[in-house]
Amino acid sequence: MIATYRRALVLYIACMVILCGWLWASGNVLSPVCHAQINGMHYLTEPMLACEQRKLADYEEEFLPEIVNQQTLPHTGFIVTRNEFNEFGRQAKHITGNTPANLYTWVLFQLIKDPYQILATQSLSLLFLFGLWVLLICRELKITPTAGLFAALSGVTTPFLVYWLTFPMHIATVCWTAALLYGLMRIFRQRDGLRWLVVAFATYGLFLMGYPQTAVYSVWMLAGYVGVVSWPLLRRGMWWDVARWLGFALSAAVFGVLLTIPAYLDLYLRYRDSQRFWVKDEFFLQAIQVITSAKDVLLYGVSRFAPELYGNPLASTYPLEFDGANITLLTGIMVVVAVCYRRRVAWWWLACVVGLWVLTISPTLFTVVLHLFPGFRLSAWTPAWSTVVPMVLVVAYGCDALLGLPVAQVRRVFGWVIIAQCMVVGGGFMVARWFDLPIASWDMVRIGLLIMTTIVWYWRQTPLTTWGALVISILVTAAPLFVAQPRSALIRTTPLTQTLGQSVPTGARFAIVSPALEYLLAPNYNAVLGIASVHSYNNFFTPYYQRLITQLGGKITVYGKLNRAIAPDYNSTVFWMSNIAVVLVAQPLDHPNLELVTQHADVWVYHVKQRMGQFWRIPVQRVANVADIHIPDYQVPQPLPITQYQTKGDVVELHYPVAATQSLVVLSTLYESNWQAESFDGQVWKKVVPVSVNGAFLGVVVPAQSQAVQLRYVTYVQYMWISHLTWLLCFITVGVWYWYSTRRTQK
Repeated sequence: MIATYRRALVLYIACMVILCGWLWASGNVLSPVCHAQINGMHYLTEPMLACEQRKLADYEEEFLPEIVNQQTLPHTGFIVTRNEFNEFGRQAKHITGNTPANLYTWVLFQLIKDPYQILATQSLSLLFLFGLWVLLICRELKITPTAGLFAALSGVTTPFLVYWLTFPMHIATVCWTAALLYGLMRIFRQRDGLRWLVVAFATYGLFLMGYPQTAVYSVWMLAGYVGVVSWPLLRRGMWWDVARWLGFALSAAVFGVLLTIPAYLDLYLRYRDSQRFWVKDEFFLQAIQVITSAKDVLLYGVSRFAPELYGNPLASTYPLEFDGANITLLTGIMVVVAVCYRRRVAWWWLACVVGLWVLTISPTLFTVVLHLFPGFRLSAWTPAWSTVVPMVLVVAYGCDALLGLPVAQVRRVFGWVIIAQCMVVGGGFMVARWFDLPIASWDMVRIGLLIMTTIVWYWRQTPLTTWGALVISILVTAAPLFVAQPRSALIRTTPLTQTLGQSVPTGARFAIVSPALEYLLAPNYNAVLGIASVHSYNNFFTPYYQRLITQLGGKITVYGKLNRAIAPDYNSTVFWMSNIAVVLVAQPLDHPNLELVTQHADVWVYHVKQRMGQFWRIPVQRVANVADIHIPDYQVPQPLPITQYQTKGDVVELHYPVAATQSLVVLSTLYESNWQAESFDGQVWKKVVPVSVNGAFLGVVVPAQSQAVQLRYVTYVQYMWISHLTWLLCFITVGVWYWYSTRRTQK
């Protein structure tokens, strides 16, 4: 038995160093992919196929590119606000914690330069903090140090967190939810600056680094917890005490939310103008499991309690859907014990677990929640994914009860548990027979090892059997889900990417025009290569991008957030204005505007002969209060010269000779309401209003005597440096106060 939480903390740190330290010592990279398929490797070896976890492809299609963009793209503010590589230029993403818009990631950017290590350090450090918060919560709940350490270690190695370890936003959600819970517990006991700061920063981290939809689930769970804690005091008439506690905690939470407002203002404006704003219930119900028969019930139960029975869920041959939200047999034991012996104190967390699982399998109930409770219409999210924190607390209560029970009671519980585990495995064999699922001998051994551990635990309740059960459970359920690649296995370049790098000039783009090649150079990943693409993967496409892709013969799929290919008219004005320098096709093409560059396996690379370039200037007749200018044929207007073009990402400046009439300056950039423009007449800068051209491109009508025009991309997130400075001042203030209080106490 572990006597103190100080000793438990030391043991926890030692275990985490052992679990995470080898990643850096071995030189491996925490990555679910090796970039072989996306870079167009002609022949994929078995190791390459094994390392390509396409379900986790957001790592290379979203997280990695956003970090590379922040490190490489030009900008005038303290962070990059505009991504030039996709969507004909779009607003950079600053939610979910992959950019310096939040203080935590900003610090990592200052310390680490390698994007792979930034992501790995972010995930592993947040995972470490999550376990630390669990330890502190268990201490507040008067749970024994042994049970607290058991809960912390089982929590950081839960299959969900290990499976999604390359998605820092999921780790951040559970980390800051636990931190917020701990802060609320501490404030309930005593109100001071340090506890206030914990709640404030945890709220800030939850909303700025966590996945927004999971943050909503966490807020509702914590709101329920506050109600549970406050109710006994209210029954005793202690209204004023509750009001002071809630007011103090709420002020901290509001402060944390206020410091995220710049980022969320930009997000809301994008959301408001996107197709997602009008999405129907069916979009959210796609994450809900539909069960229609007894066989489905059994299949679902086995897949949630013993998915390892059918092999490694990461293997390409794994026959079932897997999302990591399963309950290990060891966790099941602790839940049973908690229900039997700690349900009076753990009932709220048990209710959260049960409620979230019921929502996961009940489309009708989930639809009711969508319409009754605010905040659940952000994205499609499986409710069971939000059970990590309440489940860890249930495990803590269960382990605490187990360590204090007489041997006879433990054996009585374990007897029923062993029967239940055998029934789960037996059900797994029935499911395999019904659905023709393979079960390998080694997988039977692994599951059998878990049951044997429970049987040994039945006969001998000692620290060795307790910790042995945890170690074996981790090795069987969590370790196979850990994805890491040798750095040497990463495919950084291929003949295809080399050809693109040489054929696509600065400011130009490439496009995929054959659906058969959609797997190549997926949207956003092209930013890692430093090559712009017309395609994009973004939750909130603007109407202008949707209109442009439609004009180019492409489609927006997955509820308006993905485009991988187009089918353009190579003679059209829209194609010419798109500044596409190279197209990739799956078969030879014969078109006067295309010239073959080379062929790589089943990919033909064609150079586009006629394109607009980055800018275009033409004379126009007087226009007033016109939101869009239509140019049907680019060959009709006589172009006017532009002598100088400068871009710093969020600021574009063009110089040109004075014209006799007003003129239209067009950029091969997507129009957005964020653009502001000023025209220079040789003496002063005067504001002019940007317009859209052909329903998509960015244009500015400049006066006759204009000599230059400057366009600035304005966002709210550029003011997040104020949040960083505010936090720095808060930390200094609380640190000085804590030092002074400690010194005065010692005297």
